[in-house]
Amino acid sequence: MSRYLLRGGLVLLDVACLLAAFWLGWRTRFTLLPILLPEMPSVEQPWSLYLDLLAPSALLLIIFVARARLYRLADLEMRHQVYGAMQAALWLAPPILAYLVIFQQSYEFSRLGTLFALAWLLLLLPAARAVAFLVLSRSGWVRVPMLFIGRPDRVESFLKGVGRRRYMRGNLELARLDPAQLLTDDGGDFRPHADEQVNALLERGLEKVVVFMEGMPRAHLTTVLRKFEIRVRSVKLVPDAASMSLMGARIVRQDDQPLLTVEQALWRPAKRAIKRSVDLVAGILALPLVALVILLALPFMGGRPLMRIRRYDLARRPITLLQLRVDYARGGWLFQSGLYKLPEMLGVLLGRQSLVGPAPLIPREFEQYPGDMGAFSFIKPGLTGLWQVSDYGYFEPGQRLAMDMYYAMNWSLRLDGRILLESFMKGISSLGRPRQGGMRT
Repeated sequence: MSRYLLRGGLVLLDVACLLAAFWLGWRTRFTLLPILLPEMPSVEQPWSLYLDLLAPSALLLIIFVARARLYRLADLEMRHQVYGAMQAALWLAPPILAYLVIFQQSYEFSRLGTLFALAWLLLLLPAARAVAFLVLSRSGWVRVPMLFIGRPDRVESFLKGVGRRRYMRGNLELARLDPAQLLTDDGGDFRPHADEQVNALLERGLEKVVVFMEGMPRAHLTTVLRKFEIRVRSVKLVPDAASMSLMGARIVRQDDQPLLTVEQALWRPAKRAIKRSVDLVAGILALPLVALVILLALPFMGGRPLMRIRRYDLARRPITLLQLRVDYARGGWLFQSGLYKLPEMLGVLLGRQSLVGPAPLIPREFEQYPGDMGAFSFIKPGLTGLWQVSDYGYFEPGQRLAMDMYYAMNWSLRLDGRILLESFMKGISSLGRPRQGGMRT
């Protein structure tokens, strides 16, 4: 089935959910209001009032759903569909309510009915997306492009063990590669023809790699993981008995076969939503502190208090940082404490940055990162991060990529809290001491 046809069907499904939500909200308002507020007169409001909202609401909903990447069929996963749909429904609420308050002030009943409609949409849209996911995945209409790497006999026995038809129903096999032909003799790099083959698979939309560890030396396994873990959505390892003690991996089961999966914790929409919520709350609470620091730093600034700095995220997209324009000779305490970065909280509020995350890149640091880090494109640069607070972070550039990858793979609120606490303690302890190392913005 054509992907364009499937995307059109998903658009119609979202619009149908919106229409059903408005109708249910209209009926719920006239069913519950006499029960909740019996003293208020019940006036039958025409359905046409809600139809006026349908066109702009449908347009906004499609935009928000597309922004949540729910029309990218390669990302068709249950968690992503459900949480992304809930996020799109929540994004729709503020503009619709603002429209009613500003332009429809006389429609007292339409505002209450629209509140019910938005509540219904919050239930219907994720449910419809979940059903669509089950239908598309089980029918085989949408499958995730994947690659098998391992000994041919081991790959074949694995597929026979888990049931080829059942396992491949949600996956599209692009190729099977033998490590002996894929890697050089020492296992330190890919052979030239194999590198071209892998790049061609990535261009075809490769999203998942399954690596069979049996008979694969550690050096070969390390080379394969380094090649794919920052370029695809997930890497699954099929271990042998001697490899079950791998650290940093999650054990799952596919029928009777154990799998070790290495994937980014921040790829999960629920965790990204939690992290974004924390950023928003912290950004709002920090606004008075930002204003106070700017007032205290005015004597050391002279002229414009803020300056714009151009930096790049891990996907090499340009971002603009706002920092205090401070003369180090007169306001060195602002640098030592890290308070000169506090205006970057405005970027956190706007969604350009995060409280904790990889440090923004400058052009000369591009060589430390591969150019095709598409799987890390949604990780926003942070005011502080694991590399920034490490004791050797500014002196060992080779460790930076490893730390950023560890953070993406193992993100948690606890980890963010520890990094923020460490940043605070380092800022306090550095006051009164001369600046050392290669501190940079």
